[in-house]
Amino acid sequence: MHESADDPRIKELIDAILRTATGDFRTFLEPSSRRDGIDAIIVGFNAMSARLSELYGRLDEQVVRRTAQLESAGEQLRILAYSDPLTGLANRAELGRHLDSQLAEVSRGEPASALFVLDLDSFKLINDTHGHHLGDLVLREITRRMQRIVRDTDVAARLGGDEFALLVHLDSSDAPGFAARLLAELNQPMVLESIVINPGVSIGYAQADASLDAEQWLQQADTAMYEAKRSKTDKVQRFAQHMLVERVTKSRLIADLRSAVRTEEIYADYLPIVDLETSRVLAYKARARWDHPEKGLIPPEIFVPLAKQSGLLPAVRHRMVRNSLDDFSSWRRSGEISADCRLHLNINHIALREDAFAAQLAEELAVLQMPAANLVLEVTEGHFISEDGAELRTMRKLRELGIQVYLDKFGAGYSSFGYLARLPLGGIKLDKSLTNGIETDRVKHEVLRAIVAMADALALDCIAVAVRTDQQAQALRALGVGTAQGYHVGASAKRASLPPERG
Repeated sequence: MHESADDPRIKELIDAILRTATGDFRTFLEPSSRRDGIDAIIVGFNAMSARLSELYGRLDEQVVRRTAQLESAGEQLRILAYSDPLTGLANRAELGRHLDSQLAEVSRGEPASALFVLDLDSFKLINDTHGHHLGDLVLREITRRMQRIVRDTDVAARLGGDEFALLVHLDSSDAPGFAARLLAELNQPMVLESIVINPGVSIGYAQADASLDAEQWLQQADTAMYEAKRSKTDKVQRFAQHMLVERVTKSRLIADLRSAVRTEEIYADYLPIVDLETSRVLAYKARARWDHPEKGLIPPEIFVPLAKQSGLLPAVRHRMVRNSLDDFSSWRRSGEISADCRLHLNINHIALREDAFAAQLAEELAVLQMPAANLVLEVTEGHFISEDGAELRTMRKLRELGIQVYLDKFGAGYSSFGYLARLPLGGIKLDKSLTNGIETDRVKHEVLRAIVAMADALALDCIAVAVRTDQQAQALRALGVGTAQGYHVGASAKRASLPPERG
Protein backbone atom coordinates (compact mmCIF):
# COMPACT_ATOMS: atom_id res chain seq x y z
CA MET A 1 0.00 0.00 0.00
CA HIS A 2 1.26 3.46 -0.91
CA GLU A 3 1.57 6.10 1.83
CA SER A 4 -0.92 8.94 1.44
CA ALA A 5 0.12 12.61 1.67
CA ASP A 6 -2.89 12.99 3.96
CA ASP A 7 -1.41 10.52 6.41
CA PRO A 8 -1.33 12.35 9.81
CA ARG A 9 1.99 10.73 10.61
CA ILE A 10 3.65 12.85 7.93
CA LYS A 11 2.47 16.07 9.60
CA GLU A 12 3.64 14.77 13.00
CA LEU A 13 7.00 13.90 11.48
CA ILE A 14 7.40 17.36 9.91
CA ASP A 15 6.49 19.06 13.22
CA ALA A 16 9.00 16.87 15.08
CA ILE A 17 11.76 17.68 12.59
CA LEU A 18 11.08 21.42 12.98
CA ARG A 19 11.22 21.17 16.80
CA THR A 20 14.46 19.22 16.57
CA ALA A 21 15.91 21.91 14.32
CA THR A 22 15.31 24.44 17.13
CA GLY A 23 17.26 22.28 19.59
CA ASP A 24 14.38 20.39 21.21
CA PHE A 25 15.45 16.76 21.24
CA ARG A 26 12.69 15.52 23.57
CA THR A 27 10.24 14.63 20.74
CA PHE A 28 9.53 10.93 20.37
CA LEU A 29 7.11 9.60 17.71
CA GLU A 30 5.32 6.33 18.26
CA PRO A 31 5.45 4.10 15.14
CA SER A 32 2.11 2.72 13.94
CA SER A 33 1.21 -0.91 13.53
CA ARG A 34 1.52 -0.59 9.78
CA ARG A 35 5.30 -1.01 9.78
CA ASP A 36 5.48 0.76 6.44
CA GLY A 37 7.93 3.27 4.97
CA ILE A 38 6.68 6.16 7.11
CA ASP A 39 7.15 4.06 10.23
CA ALA A 40 10.68 3.31 9.08
CA ILE A 41 11.34 7.05 8.80
CA ILE A 42 9.81 7.59 12.26
CA VAL A 43 12.08 4.93 13.77
CA GLY A 44 15.09 6.55 12.07
CA PHE A 45 14.02 9.98 13.30
CA ASN A 46 13.68 8.72 16.88
CA ALA A 47 17.18 7.19 16.72
CA MET A 48 18.62 10.40 15.28
CA SER A 49 16.86 12.53 17.91
CA ALA A 50 18.15 10.32 20.73
CA ARG A 51 21.69 10.48 19.34
CA LEU A 52 21.54 14.25 18.94
CA SER A 53 20.22 14.56 22.49
CA GLU A 54 23.15 12.51 23.75
CA LEU A 55 25.70 14.51 21.73
CA TYR A 56 24.27 17.85 22.79
CA GLY A 57 24.23 16.68 26.41
CA ARG A 58 27.91 15.83 26.18
CA LEU A 59 28.56 19.15 24.48
CA ASP A 60 26.80 20.98 27.31
CA GLU A 61 28.96 19.13 29.83
CA GLN A 62 32.09 20.02 27.87
CA VAL A 63 31.02 23.65 27.67
CA VAL A 64 30.42 23.75 31.43
CA ARG A 65 33.74 22.02 32.11
CA ARG A 66 35.62 24.23 29.66
CA THR A 67 34.02 27.34 31.11
CA ALA A 68 35.11 26.27 34.59
CA GLN A 69 38.62 25.62 33.28
CA LEU A 70 38.75 29.03 31.63
CA GLU A 71 37.51 30.68 34.80
CA SER A 72 40.13 28.78 36.82
CA ALA A 73 42.85 29.71 34.32
CA GLY A 74 41.70 33.30 34.46
CA GLU A 75 41.92 33.24 38.24
CA GLN A 76 45.40 31.71 38.04
CA LEU A 77 46.47 34.42 35.60
CA ARG A 78 45.06 37.05 37.93
CA ILE A 79 46.99 35.50 40.82
CA LEU A 80 50.17 35.40 38.73
CA ALA A 81 49.64 38.98 37.60
CA TYR A 82 49.09 40.36 41.10
CA SER A 83 50.94 38.05 43.50
CA ASP A 84 54.45 36.84 44.16
CA PRO A 85 54.83 33.14 43.29
CA LEU A 86 57.40 32.39 46.00
CA THR A 87 55.67 33.94 49.01
CA GLY A 88 52.06 34.31 47.88
CA LEU A 89 52.14 37.98 48.88
CA ALA A 90 50.92 40.80 46.67
CA ASN A 91 53.47 41.88 44.06
CA ARG A 92 54.52 45.40 43.13
CA ALA A 93 51.63 45.84 40.66
CA GLU A 94 49.02 44.77 43.20
CA LEU A 95 50.57 46.98 45.87
CA GLY A 96 50.39 49.89 43.43
CA ARG A 97 46.63 49.39 43.05
CA HIS A 98 46.18 49.44 46.82
CA LEU A 99 48.35 52.54 47.15
CA ASP A 100 46.24 54.35 44.53
CA SER A 101 43.08 53.36 46.38
CA GLN A 102 44.47 54.42 49.76
CA LEU A 103 45.63 57.81 48.48
CA ALA A 104 42.16 58.39 47.02
CA GLU A 105 40.65 57.64 50.45
CA VAL A 106 43.08 60.01 52.16
CA SER A 107 42.12 62.77 49.72
CA ARG A 108 38.50 62.29 50.86
CA GLY A 109 39.55 62.77 54.47
CA GLU A 110 39.40 59.11 55.48
CA PRO A 111 41.81 57.64 58.09
CA ALA A 112 45.52 57.78 57.29
CA SER A 113 47.89 54.91 56.68
CA ALA A 114 51.63 54.29 56.53
CA LEU A 115 53.72 52.44 53.98
CA PHE A 116 56.64 50.41 55.35
CA VAL A 117 59.44 49.09 53.13
CA LEU A 118 61.91 46.60 54.58
CA ASP A 119 65.04 44.88 53.33
CA LEU A 120 67.26 42.09 54.65
CA ASP A 121 70.75 43.44 55.32
CA SER A 122 72.64 40.19 54.75
CA PHE A 123 70.47 38.33 52.24
CA LYS A 124 73.14 38.22 49.53
CA LEU A 125 75.58 36.76 52.04
CA ILE A 126 72.98 34.14 53.02
CA ASN A 127 72.53 33.17 49.36
CA ASP A 128 76.28 33.11 48.69
CA THR A 129 77.06 31.13 51.84
CA HIS A 130 74.15 28.69 52.07
CA GLY A 131 72.65 28.65 48.58
CA HIS A 132 69.46 30.01 47.01
CA HIS A 133 67.32 27.21 48.42
CA LEU A 134 67.95 28.40 51.97
CA GLY A 135 67.52 31.99 50.79
CA ASP A 136 64.01 31.10 49.59
CA LEU A 137 63.24 29.54 52.97
CA VAL A 138 64.35 32.77 54.66
CA LEU A 139 62.00 34.81 52.45
CA ARG A 140 59.08 32.50 53.27
CA GLU A 141 59.81 32.74 56.99
CA ILE A 142 59.95 36.54 56.78
CA THR A 143 56.56 36.37 55.04
CA ARG A 144 55.06 34.25 57.83
CA ARG A 145 56.36 36.66 60.46
CA MET A 146 54.93 39.68 58.65
CA GLN A 147 51.55 37.99 58.32
CA ARG A 148 51.51 37.36 62.08
CA ILE A 149 51.81 41.06 62.84
CA VAL A 150 49.50 42.61 60.22
CA ARG A 151 45.69 42.65 60.11
CA ASP A 152 43.38 41.42 57.36
CA THR A 153 42.80 45.01 56.24
CA ASP A 154 46.54 45.59 55.73
CA VAL A 155 48.48 44.66 52.59
CA ALA A 156 51.78 42.76 52.60
CA ALA A 157 53.78 42.68 49.37
CA ARG A 158 57.09 41.46 48.06
CA LEU A 159 58.66 44.08 45.82
CA GLY A 160 61.40 41.79 44.54
CA GLY A 161 64.54 40.09 45.83
CA ASP A 162 64.66 40.57 49.60
CA GLU A 163 62.58 43.76 49.63
CA PHE A 164 59.07 43.77 51.12
CA ALA A 165 56.37 46.35 51.75
CA LEU A 166 53.51 46.68 54.23
CA LEU A 167 50.57 49.05 53.79
CA VAL A 168 49.14 49.48 57.28
CA HIS A 169 46.14 51.53 58.36
CA LEU A 170 47.43 53.67 61.24
CA ASP A 171 48.25 57.31 61.86
CA SER A 172 51.66 58.89 62.31
CA SER A 173 51.63 58.63 66.11
CA ASP A 174 51.25 54.84 65.98
CA ALA A 175 53.74 54.20 63.17
CA PRO A 176 56.97 54.24 65.27
CA GLY A 177 55.59 51.69 67.72
CA PHE A 178 54.41 49.41 64.92
CA ALA A 179 57.79 49.68 63.19
CA ALA A 180 59.59 48.75 66.42
CA ARG A 181 57.37 45.67 66.88
CA LEU A 182 57.90 44.69 63.25
CA LEU A 183 61.68 45.04 63.59
CA ALA A 184 61.75 42.96 66.78
CA GLU A 185 59.63 40.23 65.17
CA LEU A 186 61.64 40.01 61.97
CA ASN A 187 65.05 40.21 63.64
CA GLN A 188 64.48 37.09 65.73
CA PRO A 189 66.98 34.35 64.78
CA MET A 190 65.50 31.60 62.62
CA VAL A 191 66.59 27.97 62.42
CA LEU A 192 66.21 26.56 58.92
CA GLU A 193 67.47 23.08 58.06
CA SER A 194 69.57 23.12 61.25
CA ILE A 195 71.23 26.41 60.23
CA VAL A 196 70.83 29.47 62.46
CA ILE A 197 70.12 32.61 60.44
CA ASN A 198 70.16 36.12 61.88
CA PRO A 199 68.27 38.02 59.17
CA GLY A 200 69.01 41.64 60.12
CA VAL A 201 66.29 43.97 58.81
CA SER A 202 66.24 47.65 57.84
CA ILE A 203 62.86 49.43 57.77
CA GLY A 204 61.81 52.73 56.27
CA TYR A 205 58.32 54.19 56.25
CA ALA A 206 56.34 57.15 54.96
CA GLN A 207 52.86 58.42 55.83
CA ALA A 208 50.14 58.73 53.20
CA ASP A 209 49.91 62.18 51.63
CA ALA A 210 47.14 63.13 49.20
CA SER A 211 49.60 65.24 47.20
CA LEU A 212 51.58 62.13 46.22
CA ASP A 213 50.96 59.45 43.64
CA ALA A 214 51.61 55.77 44.36
CA GLU A 215 55.11 55.77 42.86
CA GLN A 216 56.17 58.83 44.86
CA TRP A 217 54.84 57.35 48.09
CA LEU A 218 56.73 54.12 47.48
CA GLN A 219 59.88 56.09 46.62
CA GLN A 220 59.67 57.95 49.94
CA ALA A 221 59.37 54.74 51.99
CA ASP A 222 62.12 53.12 49.92
CA THR A 223 64.41 56.12 50.45
CA ALA A 224 63.86 55.94 54.21
CA MET A 225 64.66 52.22 54.12
CA TYR A 226 68.00 52.88 52.43
CA GLU A 227 68.74 55.48 55.10
CA ALA A 228 68.08 52.80 57.74
CA LYS A 229 70.28 50.38 55.82
CA ARG A 230 73.16 52.87 55.91
CA SER A 231 72.79 53.42 59.64
CA LYS A 232 74.70 51.21 62.05
CA THR A 233 72.22 51.70 64.90
CA ASP A 234 68.90 53.25 63.79
CA LYS A 235 67.42 50.43 61.70
CA VAL A 236 64.01 52.14 61.47
CA GLN A 237 63.78 55.48 59.67
CA ARG A 238 60.82 57.72 58.90
CA PHE A 239 61.02 59.54 55.59
CA ALA A 240 62.26 63.14 55.67
CA GLN A 241 62.64 65.35 52.62
CA HIS A 242 66.41 65.72 53.01
CA MET A 243 66.75 61.96 52.45
CA LEU A 244 65.35 62.30 48.94
CA VAL A 245 67.78 65.12 48.15
CA GLU A 246 70.66 62.94 49.35
CA ARG A 247 69.39 60.01 47.30
CA VAL A 248 69.24 62.12 44.15
CA THR A 249 72.79 63.29 44.87
CA LYS A 250 73.83 59.68 45.36
CA SER A 251 72.20 58.67 42.06
CA ARG A 252 74.14 61.38 40.26
CA LEU A 253 77.34 60.26 41.94
CA ILE A 254 76.71 56.69 40.76
CA ALA A 255 76.20 57.99 37.22
CA ASP A 256 79.51 59.87 37.51
CA LEU A 257 81.20 56.72 38.83
CA ARG A 258 79.90 54.79 35.84
CA SER A 259 81.75 57.25 33.61
CA ALA A 260 84.81 57.37 35.87
CA VAL A 261 85.60 53.66 35.50
CA ARG A 262 86.07 54.27 31.77
CA THR A 263 88.53 57.13 32.30
CA GLU A 264 91.63 57.96 34.32
CA GLU A 265 89.52 59.41 37.16
CA ILE A 266 89.88 56.08 38.98
CA TYR A 267 93.53 55.55 39.77
CA ALA A 268 95.78 53.95 42.37
CA ASP A 269 98.06 55.50 44.89
CA TYR A 270 100.71 53.37 46.54
CA LEU A 271 101.64 52.92 50.18
CA PRO A 272 105.02 51.30 50.84
CA ILE A 273 105.32 48.16 52.96
CA VAL A 274 108.74 48.14 54.60
CA ASP A 275 111.11 45.96 56.57
CA LEU A 276 111.09 47.45 60.08
CA GLU A 277 114.74 46.54 60.65
CA THR A 278 116.28 47.86 57.43
CA SER A 279 113.57 50.30 56.22
CA ARG A 280 113.81 48.62 52.82
CA VAL A 281 110.63 48.75 50.73
CA LEU A 282 109.44 45.20 50.22
CA ALA A 283 106.14 45.93 48.51
CA TYR A 284 103.60 48.58 47.61
CA LYS A 285 99.93 48.49 48.56
CA ALA A 286 97.73 49.85 45.75
CA ARG A 287 94.71 51.79 46.97
CA ALA A 288 91.80 52.96 44.83
CA ARG A 289 91.26 56.70 44.50
CA TRP A 290 88.68 58.74 42.58
CA ASP A 291 89.56 62.20 41.35
CA HIS A 292 86.16 63.67 40.48
CA PRO A 293 86.41 66.52 37.93
CA GLU A 294 84.08 68.76 39.99
CA LYS A 295 84.13 67.41 43.54
CA GLY A 296 87.83 66.61 43.74
CA LEU A 297 89.08 63.55 45.61
CA ILE A 298 86.24 61.30 46.76
CA PRO A 299 87.39 58.86 49.46
CA PRO A 300 86.94 55.11 48.96
CA GLU A 301 84.72 55.03 52.06
CA ILE A 302 82.14 56.79 49.88
CA PHE A 303 82.62 55.45 46.36
CA VAL A 304 83.36 51.77 47.13
CA PRO A 305 79.96 51.24 48.84
CA LEU A 306 78.36 53.05 45.89
CA ALA A 307 80.16 50.71 43.52
CA LYS A 308 78.86 47.70 45.46
CA GLN A 309 75.27 48.96 45.52
CA SER A 310 75.25 49.86 41.82
CA GLY A 311 76.97 46.72 40.56
CA LEU A 312 80.02 48.72 39.44
CA LEU A 313 82.46 47.03 41.80
CA PRO A 314 83.75 44.53 39.19
CA ALA A 315 84.41 47.42 36.78
CA VAL A 316 86.25 49.40 39.48
CA ARG A 317 88.24 46.29 40.38
CA HIS A 318 89.14 45.67 36.74
CA ARG A 319 90.30 49.27 36.34
CA MET A 320 92.39 49.05 39.52
CA VAL A 321 93.97 45.70 38.60
CA ARG A 322 94.81 46.84 35.08
CA ASN A 323 96.24 50.22 36.13
CA SER A 324 98.22 48.83 39.07
CA LEU A 325 99.74 46.01 37.04
CA ASP A 326 100.61 48.46 34.26
CA ASP A 327 102.32 50.78 36.76
CA PHE A 328 104.17 47.97 38.47
CA SER A 329 105.33 46.43 35.22
CA SER A 330 106.61 49.81 34.09
CA TRP A 331 108.56 50.29 37.34
CA ARG A 332 110.16 46.87 36.95
CA ARG A 333 111.27 47.61 33.39
CA SER A 334 112.68 51.01 34.33
CA GLY A 335 114.48 49.69 37.41
CA GLU A 336 112.56 51.96 39.81
CA ILE A 337 111.83 48.93 42.00
CA SER A 338 113.78 45.77 42.74
CA ALA A 339 112.97 42.52 40.98
CA ASP A 340 111.52 40.97 44.14
CA CYS A 341 109.34 43.95 45.11
CA ARG A 342 105.69 42.92 45.32
CA LEU A 343 102.36 44.58 44.55
CA HIS A 344 99.51 44.21 47.06
CA LEU A 345 95.96 44.55 45.73
CA ASN A 346 92.68 44.41 47.63
CA ILE A 347 89.96 42.27 46.09
CA ASN A 348 86.40 41.68 47.20
CA HIS A 349 85.31 38.13 48.02
CA ILE A 350 82.91 38.34 45.05
CA ALA A 351 85.93 38.12 42.74
CA LEU A 352 86.85 34.80 44.32
CA ARG A 353 83.47 33.41 43.29
CA GLU A 354 84.17 34.11 39.62
CA ASP A 355 85.42 30.92 37.95
CA ALA A 356 87.48 32.84 35.40
CA PHE A 357 89.11 35.27 37.85
CA ALA A 358 92.38 33.35 38.35
CA ALA A 359 92.79 32.64 34.63
CA GLN A 360 92.13 36.28 33.70
CA LEU A 361 94.69 37.45 36.24
CA ALA A 362 97.25 34.98 34.89
CA GLU A 363 96.62 36.28 31.38
CA GLU A 364 97.16 39.89 32.50
CA LEU A 365 100.46 38.94 34.15
CA ALA A 366 101.61 37.04 31.07
CA VAL A 367 100.90 39.99 28.76
CA LEU A 368 102.91 42.30 31.04
CA GLN A 369 105.63 39.67 31.58
CA MET A 370 105.27 40.11 35.32
CA PRO A 371 106.01 37.11 37.60
CA ALA A 372 103.02 35.85 39.56
CA ALA A 373 105.17 35.78 42.69
CA ASN A 374 105.27 39.59 42.60
CA LEU A 375 101.51 39.84 43.13
CA VAL A 376 99.72 39.56 46.49
CA LEU A 377 95.93 39.71 46.76
CA GLU A 378 94.42 40.89 50.02
CA VAL A 379 90.98 39.64 51.02
CA THR A 380 89.17 41.19 53.96
CA GLU A 381 88.40 38.81 56.77
CA GLY A 382 84.77 37.79 57.09
CA HIS A 383 82.24 35.10 56.24
CA PHE A 384 83.11 34.79 52.59
CA ILE A 385 83.57 31.05 52.14
CA SER A 386 80.25 29.69 50.89
CA GLU A 387 79.00 26.13 51.08
CA ASP A 388 79.89 25.34 47.48
CA GLY A 389 83.52 26.30 48.16
CA ALA A 390 83.88 28.45 45.03
CA GLU A 391 86.14 30.94 46.82
CA LEU A 392 88.36 28.19 48.17
CA ARG A 393 88.79 26.68 44.69
CA THR A 394 89.82 30.06 43.29
CA MET A 395 92.31 30.61 46.10
CA ARG A 396 93.89 27.24 45.38
CA LYS A 397 94.14 28.11 41.68
CA LEU A 398 95.83 31.38 42.61
CA ARG A 399 98.33 29.55 44.79
CA GLU A 400 99.07 27.11 41.96
CA LEU A 401 99.80 30.10 39.73
CA GLY A 402 102.19 31.47 42.36
CA ILE A 403 99.94 34.35 43.47
CA GLN A 404 99.80 34.77 47.23
CA VAL A 405 96.58 35.57 49.10
CA TYR A 406 96.76 37.46 52.40
CA LEU A 407 93.98 37.83 54.93
CA ASP A 408 93.44 41.54 55.53
CA LYS A 409 92.23 43.14 58.78
CA PHE A 410 93.14 40.02 60.72
CA GLY A 411 91.92 40.18 64.30
CA ALA A 412 88.86 42.30 63.55
CA GLY A 413 86.46 39.34 63.41
CA TYR A 414 85.63 36.41 65.65
CA SER A 415 86.43 33.82 62.98
CA SER A 416 90.05 34.77 62.33
CA PHE A 417 91.75 31.74 63.85
CA GLY A 418 89.50 29.28 62.05
CA TYR A 419 90.39 30.86 58.71
CA LEU A 420 94.11 30.37 59.29
CA ALA A 421 93.67 26.60 59.32
CA ARG A 422 91.17 26.46 56.45
CA LEU A 423 92.52 28.78 53.78
CA PRO A 424 95.58 28.51 51.51
CA LEU A 425 97.08 31.77 52.75
CA GLY A 426 100.49 33.31 52.33
CA GLY A 427 100.18 35.82 55.13
CA ILE A 428 98.04 38.03 57.34
CA LYS A 429 97.74 41.78 57.75
CA LEU A 430 96.94 42.76 61.31
CA ASP A 431 93.90 44.93 61.87
CA LYS A 432 94.76 48.49 62.84
CA SER A 433 92.93 48.02 66.14
CA LEU A 434 95.79 45.72 67.21
CA THR A 435 98.45 48.27 66.27
CA ASN A 436 96.77 51.24 67.91
CA GLY A 437 98.08 51.50 71.48
CA ILE A 438 100.37 48.48 71.20
CA GLU A 439 103.21 50.39 72.87
CA THR A 440 101.24 50.80 76.13
CA ASP A 441 98.35 48.32 76.10
CA ARG A 442 99.52 45.14 77.86
CA VAL A 443 96.53 43.04 76.78
CA LYS A 444 97.02 43.91 73.10
CA HIS A 445 100.70 43.23 73.55
CA GLU A 446 100.02 39.66 74.71
CA VAL A 447 97.32 39.04 72.09
CA LEU A 448 99.68 40.16 69.36
CA ARG A 449 102.47 37.99 70.75
CA ALA A 450 100.18 34.94 70.48
CA ILE A 451 99.14 35.85 66.93
CA VAL A 452 102.74 36.27 65.80
CA ALA A 453 103.69 32.92 67.34
CA MET A 454 100.81 31.22 65.55
CA ALA A 455 101.68 32.90 62.24
CA ASP A 456 105.28 31.74 62.60
CA ALA A 457 104.11 28.19 63.30
CA LEU A 458 101.99 28.24 60.13
CA ALA A 459 104.77 29.89 58.07
CA LEU A 460 102.60 32.93 57.39
CA ASP A 461 103.94 36.39 56.70
CA CYS A 462 102.70 38.94 59.25
CA ILE A 463 102.31 42.64 58.35
CA ALA A 464 101.29 45.42 60.72
CA VAL A 465 99.27 48.36 59.39
CA ALA A 466 98.54 51.92 60.51
CA VAL A 467 101.99 52.28 62.07
CA ARG A 468 102.19 55.98 62.90
CA THR A 469 104.91 56.34 65.54
CA ASP A 470 108.42 55.13 66.19
CA GLN A 471 107.22 53.70 69.53
CA GLN A 472 104.71 51.50 67.72
CA ALA A 473 107.38 50.34 65.28
CA GLN A 474 109.73 49.45 68.14
CA ALA A 475 107.02 47.52 70.02
CA LEU A 476 106.15 45.58 66.87
CA ARG A 477 109.78 44.71 66.20
CA ALA A 478 110.13 43.46 69.78
CA LEU A 479 107.16 41.15 69.24
CA GLY A 480 108.65 39.71 66.06
CA VAL A 481 106.58 41.66 63.51
CA GLY A 482 109.16 42.50 60.89
CA THR A 483 107.05 44.18 58.20
CA ALA A 484 104.79 47.22 58.41
CA GLN A 485 102.65 49.64 56.46
CA GLY A 486 101.70 53.12 57.62
CA TYR A 487 102.55 56.77 57.36
CA HIS A 488 105.41 56.45 59.86
CA VAL A 489 107.27 54.06 57.56
CA GLY A 490 106.28 55.68 54.27
CA ALA A 491 103.65 58.02 52.86
CA SER A 492 101.44 57.11 49.93
CA ALA A 493 102.16 58.47 46.47
CA LYS A 494 100.67 58.51 43.00
CA ARG A 495 102.46 56.90 40.08
CA ALA A 496 104.19 60.14 39.09
CA SER A 497 105.87 60.55 42.48
CA LEU A 498 106.71 57.04 43.58
CA PRO A 499 108.77 57.16 46.79
CA PRO A 500 112.25 55.72 46.29
CA GLU A 501 113.14 52.38 47.82
CA ARG A 502 115.24 52.70 50.92
CA GLY A 503 117.87 50.49 52.47
